[in-house]
Formats: sequence, structure tokens, C-alpha cells
Amino acid sequence: MKKVLFSYFLIGSVLIASCSDDKERKDQEKADKEAQLDLKIKEADRLFKKYGWENDPEIDRNSKEFREEYEEMDLKQLEGFLKQMKEGVIYNDTIVNQIEGV
Repeated sequence: MKKVLFSYFLIGSVLIASCSDDKERKDQEKADKEAQLDLKIKEADRLFKKYGWENDPEIDRNSKEFREEYEEMDLKQLEGFLKQMKEGVIYNDTIVNQIEGV
């Protein structure tokens, strides 16, 4: 009887430990992804400031849509776009179509 109870206890402990590890790992992955996105947003803000652009105070920078757009944004393309605009390249649809997520 003691062996059976011990076996159940051991199996239960292993299952609980393995499930909590998965949850912790998923939580950590989500936190890491959010931290990387925050760094990307700061880098984009630095680029905007470098080329003389200002943040729109009416935009909710914590909204899901805002964060999704920044997640998809390519910072090299953004910098190329901002550089072209600063140098006075004539604005046309071809420039906008080169940038995804802006």
C-alpha cells in the first residue's frame, strides 16, 4: 500500500513539476519577446529623432495594434525611408510601398 501511494505521489510530483516548467518557460519567452520589442521601439524612436521626426502624442504606444506594427517593422528599411525623406526625395507611392509596417 505504501509503495502504491508513494508511486502516485511521485508521478503526481513529476507531472506538476513538468507542467509548471512549461508555464514558466512560456512566461519567460513572452517576457523576452516583449523586452526585445521594447528595445526595437526605442531604436525606432532614436531613428525618428535622428532624422527630425517627432512622436504623435495621440498615438497609444501601448496598444496592441501599435506593438504589432512595430514587431513587423524592418528598422533598416525605416532608416532608409527616413534618410530619403530628409534628403528631399520626392514623395511617391514607390517609397511607401518599399516600407512594410510603417
